[in-house]
Amino acid sequence: MAYTYGALTWCWVAALAYNPPELATARSGLLPRPPPQVRPPRKRPLPSPPQAQSYAAAAAATANPRRFNPSPKEPSAFCKKKRDEQHFGEVLFTPSPAFPKDNDTDCPLSGASALKTLKEFLATLTPPCSIKGIAWTPHGNVLLTPSSPHMWDILAKQGASAFSHLHHSRTFYCLTHGPTRDLVVHGIPTKSTDLPKVDNVCLSLAAGLALDPHDIVQGKSRWLVSSRSPNPNKRPLFLLSLTTDEVTDCLLHRNPHWIEGDCITFKEFSTAPTVPNQCRRCWKVSHPTWRCGISNPVCAICVEFHDTLTHACAFQGCTERGKSCEHTTKMCPNCGGNHPTWEKTCVERLIQKATQPPKKKATPPTPKKAAVDSPAKATADFIRSIPQGSLGHPVRDISQYKEIELVKKFRAWCLYNKLPVIGPEDDPTRWSPPLPLPATCTPFLPMVSPKDGR
Repeated sequence: MAYTYGALTWCWVAALAYNPPELATARSGLLPRPPPQVRPPRKRPLPSPPQAQSYAAAAAATANPRRFNPSPKEPSAFCKKKRDEQHFGEVLFTPSPAFPKDNDTDCPLSGASALKTLKEFLATLTPPCSIKGIAWTPHGNVLLTPSSPHMWDILAKQGASAFSHLHHSRTFYCLTHGPTRDLVVHGIPTKSTDLPKVDNVCLSLAAGLALDPHDIVQGKSRWLVSSRSPNPNKRPLFLLSLTTDEVTDCLLHRNPHWIEGDCITFKEFSTAPTVPNQCRRCWKVSHPTWRCGISNPVCAICVEFHDTLTHACAFQGCTERGKSCEHTTKMCPNCGGNHPTWEKTCVERLIQKATQPPKKKATPPTPKKAAVDSPAKATADFIRSIPQGSLGHPVRDISQYKEIELVKKFRAWCLYNKLPVIGPEDDPTRWSPPLPLPATCTPFLPMVSPKDGR
């Protein structure tokens, strides 16, 4: 039995060897299985650029192009915000700590003596300024009036130190430079065809909003109504000028306001464009007057060392003062032209030149020095050794010429006079021009005269 079982096992293995499964499937009439689908390999992402290149690309994408002229709407070193014209240029200061009320021993100084002390102290500072009035407000603040409205920015800088010098125990801070904030008032109950007076409107707003009348500048406030075609069915707008930023922020923060049953709202007035940031002492562009550090002012008319307001004409009988007249030779301290310093074209040209200075002229490349064992070095040494009076001796001084430049000029001179040229493979010591020489032969490197124009 064991033999029979082993023989059957061997026959079954042999049958499998001669009849594989594929052949058996074909004989049975069944189709073979399709081969498994091979997926295409995935595309690998391209390698990222190096880190330095990616940083350079990001910097190039975010870099701002260089502008030729600064924007007239944004303040910069060359343009400052345009403030409304002030009639007197008042500047408001506040003491810290405040002066107590009804105290004769600790009270603020005022009057002619305080005005004289302040004027003497302000005259010693740099830049100096002068005042013509001092007044204390009911809130304990002090209002200074400069001698000229254009000195308000200098007074805003120097006034605090002058008051601290006058009152030794207190520190003063500048609150505002005159009317710096303007608000547009909406909802005043009136018609554009029958407008009330500006003074009455300012007083009613101060009483209804519990404001100090000194905080409102009546001379700058006005109605914003078109005189050509006023709309009678629409309430007109009113421009209110305030002296302090604190009052302005308070009115904007507490919108809307109610005055005698009428809703009143305040909105910020649109900012004015910029003007050139030109100093009024040295008349340079790029810094304001209060930052100027020169001790002697420069006149904008005659470029002498005196204030422009004190400029007087030297012509006998001329009474013009502080202005340019027909007898004065005008001169700009910035460009030296025959015009006043504040001329618009000159100021704009200075701004453009400062924002983007002219490019430097490219210097021509200097000729390289030849190597010690080069043919140009040997040829140059031969040219320098030509004795005086012989053909090829340079008339001009060649001590500053480099070897390569000297060889080029010598070869050009040979070609012009139809003489043999020393090549790179030639021995320069064997150079000999043919005799007789042509009558039109020119000397090598002759002296240049003005008539030649070369």
